[in-house]
Amino acid sequence: MKYLKYKNDFLLESEFCYVLDLHVNEKGRWTAQNTYEWDVKKEERLRKILSKLDKDAIIKYFEKFLNFISKLPKRTKKAILFPVIGIFLSFVSAKEIYNSGININHEIKSDVESKIPKLKELEEKEGDKEKKTSDFTKAQKVVKDVEGGYTDDKHDKGNWVDGKLIGTNYGISAPELKNHLGKTPTKKDMEDLSYDTAEKIYKDKYWERNHLNLLKNQKVTNIIYDGIVNQGRRGTKLVIQKALEDFDLDIKMRNIFKEETIKKINKLDQDKFFKKIYDYRWERYKDTRNFDKYGNGWKNRLDKFKK
Repeated sequence: MKYLKYKNDFLLESEFCYVLDLHVNEKGRWTAQNTYEWDVKKEERLRKILSKLDKDAIIKYFEKFLNFISKLPKRTKKAILFPVIGIFLSFVSAKEIYNSGININHEIKSDVESKIPKLKELEEKEGDKEKKTSDFTKAQKVVKDVEGGYTDDKHDKGNWVDGKLIGTNYGISAPELKNHLGKTPTKKDMEDLSYDTAEKIYKDKYWERNHLNLLKNQKVTNIIYDGIVNQGRRGTKLVIQKALEDFDLDIKMRNIFKEETIKKINKLDQDKFFKKIYDYRWERYKDTRNFDKYGNGWKNRLDKFKK
């Protein structure tokens, strides 16, 4: 077996020359029957070289390596190509490699792409992460559990509309049902309210109107959504505004539920933000005139969102 060392512009450093030493049989001639052996011991040496370089330099080496390996006979490329690609990928991501705009020789492009996901696939995966949003069904399930069914507590102003005690059902207030029906509802209208109708009101009025699907943390979404349902849209805006101020974000009330604000919320520490919302919601409850009567219930309600 003859020992052959290649010296060309691919060898950016003398150390790299050692790494690319290949053993060739058949008297060093390039024939389809040649057998090339990648020295496994050189993997550690290659890792040491790459560990000293920044990502731009690593990608430059990678491009030159691909161009070099493309010259080998097809039947032997993969034996050398795949282990070395694996080493490079431990230092730079597939996305960084593709975004660098490297030129992959068409002779090995399919082999490389079989090892490294195509950029389109990577972007789709990243897009899926970016598009991850909160789920209405999950938020509504918690609200449904805390709201319960029909009630006609005369001390709750939400049970009254146009001077009539109508009651609430599934958390839908008498004024809200009036808006939905376009007329003053009767007590029977409220008692007969189906959950499907209630859910549609919730989704249109409380969820979609406030762009809550854009929030990425479901736990945060749930407690905000419930706040809008139970403490009102304006009251919840004030709660969120105070929480954002604690993060040095000065957001005007009218912008609280706008997309640009929600993007800022998504970048905050979600556990800390949740606690701020919890604390300020509770603070708002304590300032309510009927706190002595309903305080324990409100506390139990809030605590369900900690789970």
